Amino acid sequence: MAKDRRTRRYIVKMGGVLMQKKIVEFKCVPNKCICNKENFKMYACEIFETSDEVNKNNFDNYTITGNLHDLGIGIEYSVKALEEYNATYKYSYKVIEIDRDIPTDKHSTRLFLNEILTEQQTEVLLEAYPNIVEKIMNDDLDDIDLSKTKGIKEKTFNGIKKKIFDNFAISKLFKEFGGLIDFTILKKLSEKYPSAQKIKQELSKDPYKCLCGLSRVAFKTADSILLEIERNSFKLKEQGITPPLSFNYELKTSIMRMKSSIKYILDDNESSGNTKIKLSSLKLECKKLTPQCMDSFKDAMKGLTDIKVTQEGFVANLRTYEIEAYSCHKILSALDNNTEWNINVEEYKKTDEGELTDDQLNMLLDIQKYNVYMLIGYSGTGKSYSTKQLIKMLEDNKKNYVILTPTGRAAKVIANYTGRTASTIHRGLAYNPATGWGNNHNNKLIADLVIVDESSMKDTELFYRVIDAIDFSYTKLLLIGDPEQLPSVGCGNVLHDLVSSNIIPMTMLTQVFRYGVGGIDTVATQIRKMEDYLPRNTTTPITIGKDKGFTFIPSSKQNIIKNCITLYKKLLSKYKPEDIMVLSSFNKGDYGTRLLNQYLQKIANSKI
Repeated sequence: MAKDRRTRRYIVKMGGVLMQKKIVEFKCVPNKCICNKENFKMYACEIFETSDEVNKNNFDNYTITGNLHDLGIGIEYSVKALEEYNATYKYSYKVIEIDRDIPTDKHSTRLFLNEILTEQQTEVLLEAYPNIVEKIMNDDLDDIDLSKTKGIKEKTFNGIKKKIFDNFAISKLFKEFGGLIDFTILKKLSEKYPSAQKIKQELSKDPYKCLCGLSRVAFKTADSILLEIERNSFKLKEQGITPPLSFNYELKTSIMRMKSSIKYILDDNESSGNTKIKLSSLKLECKKLTPQCMDSFKDAMKGLTDIKVTQEGFVANLRTYEIEAYSCHKILSALDNNTEWNINVEEYKKTDEGELTDDQLNMLLDIQKYNVYMLIGYSGTGKSYSTKQLIKMLEDNKKNYVILTPTGRAAKVIANYTGRTASTIHRGLAYNPATGWGNNHNNKLIADLVIVDESSMKDTELFYRVIDAIDFSYTKLLLIGDPEQLPSVGCGNVLHDLVSSNIIPMTMLTQVFRYGVGGIDTVATQIRKMEDYLPRNTTTPITIGKDKGFTFIPSSKQNIIKNCITLYKKLLSKYKPEDIMVLSSFNKGDYGTRLLNQYLQKIANSKI
């Protein structure tokens, strides 16, 4: 982006075409908040005191937008903004800088305090501390005595501090940093640190901890912001100007940057599903990401107390390593001390729906021998059928059990099939966001058997929570899952690792009973075997399965939306909107979820 100083316009490239965008300055008074999201706000305003041409939008309003703090309605602000144009909404102004005059006398301070306090509270506070805004801005609060301010105690006073910080200090910091640190990040920092000066001190002392650790900013974003601040700092110093933030070391080659880089790579590795990474691979990734500070790699590794380097040469976040090790130890200990039941399984071979196979019957026998057991099988191989008969055996023999699943949808499916209550792992273990997990190592589940369905969806953390809540001296664990399902979203491919270990006893069901009957099961089996399930270059619809559960309709790209709408309307004549799901491989594009939703929501809403 290049700036033409004579015309105060920015030259930008949009869609391959160079366009000019105008910078304007004006004063405004917001009169309505149109959109209020964490990272984006839009206000309708009255605009005055400007020598620039400022245009209204399609609704005859002046609007300012951006990653803003909460603006006061009816309050005057000075704004510097980038003019933006949209064919639908016309003009809006993206804020680059926004200021509100700090009250400097008793009258202007009273007007400000009346926004957040009653008139009586305002007068009480002004009587005790007429320069309260200045004191809060300067973090000069040691002599504040709330016993002198009737009706204003700690909670109210903290609200006053936040309001002052949001209106004055954050705006000032935003301007000082040249917009490089946005309002959202500054607000998060303000929740941790009580003053602008303290924010600057902490950013200067450990910038990556402030942005990545406290504000949850991604490392690459934080790194880009901080390096740009450092460059600007050098330029200002060369001009004899004291920068708003400077570092007493070269940030680009610092050990703090190296530590943050290592943590980012480990966290990114976990977000890809892995619980560890080879030390050599970690070093290589650091070299790609932050080559300038590789001399600090060894010292950074030694200085990180929340990572674990294994004897085998792997690196992991310490928390992840510890919960994996804990789960592994508990499983091995449980299998070394098996509690056996003595139930005649032959009584449960025949069912109202047919007869159990030898493998299915073997599961009923083996679950009595081992404290930890797995029932593994592809879709349609009879896992749910076997589970239903297992539950009958448990109930006949007065054995208590709980059924848990990773998701609410999975709980609903197995509950419908078995006719018994099933819960998500979170609900079954009494998880409360405020107090944590109700069932844990201090408060074990009371059951003879814990059944966990859809186990491929469990990540390392969720599996640890289940293991932590079981006392294997009186409770057994059955894990049910499909080895070909997608792994969990969180790190750790738990089911795959347990199956591959060859340590845990299991029954592997391989016969697909619904092959050729269930369309989806048939297609899933053929895909798993890498077999073609559609004729080449087919031009007519094809239905698969006796239940007609899978239908392929060939369509050109330009007809996808049209065909989808037609089919959706047809299905709505038989089903409720909540029973129909439309999936797309894309969010954006000519047939992505965003565009599809614009059409389908109108149709669905008209049926409600």
